[in-house]
Amino acid sequence: VLKCAPAVEGAIFGSAGMFDLMEAFAQLAPELVILHAGRGNFSRPYYEALAARAPHARVEGVDGQHLFPMESPQLVIDWIERMMSAAPRRG
Repeated sequence: VLKCAPAVEGAIFGSAGMFDLMEAFAQLAPELVILHAGRGNFSRPYYEALAARAPHARVEGVDGQHLFPMESPQLVIDWIERMMSAAPRRG
């Protein structure tokens, strides 16, 4: 069951093939953590290759399925808070 309108879902996946994710990652400069769903359907090696293209990226596994950000938002919030608390302060 979709949690968003079918037109929104269609728009997201309809344009997915026009975006070169690998090229976009090569342009990233900040620290980046890719959270990989350990019980998901997507292979971790793909995300490891993606992380290798960005200068400060890494992959961390989480105990979740593909939609873990929606199913377990607190897990994502905890990661973001850890990243923010470890980041150097600017200004």
